[in-house]
Amino acid sequence: MAEQTSSSIFEIQTTTDELSASLVIRDRLVESNLTPCVKIQPGCQSTYFWEGAWRNAQEHVLTALVPEAYLEQLVSIIKSAHNYTNPEIIARRLTVLSSEYASWIHDSLAELQASQS
Repeated sequence: MAEQTSSSIFEIQTTTDELSASLVIRDRLVESNLTPCVKIQPGCQSTYFWEGAWRNAQEHVLTALVPEAYLEQLVSIIKSAHNYTNPEIIARRLTVLSSEYASWIHDSLAELQASQS
């Protein structure tokens, strides 16, 4: 089962410089019932080029697990809740090596989706 299901799971990531914005994004992702897991990791030191100059910021990294079918919906949620004009929103296809974890992802998503019905 893990081989079939792991190929359709992505980790979507964004960053923000405000904890309050991170919490709003997290809450909206959780309320969507399209992800079984959202993580916030504080303390990311970012250096980036923006509006003609190099900038530094302490940021929070948010990651969420998502099936490929829900990527666009989660991107829309992140954009609508984000405090940045042009937020980083990237996704990585995951290879889940634990069949138990892959089952948890899919079972949790099925339960979340059933609760919306």
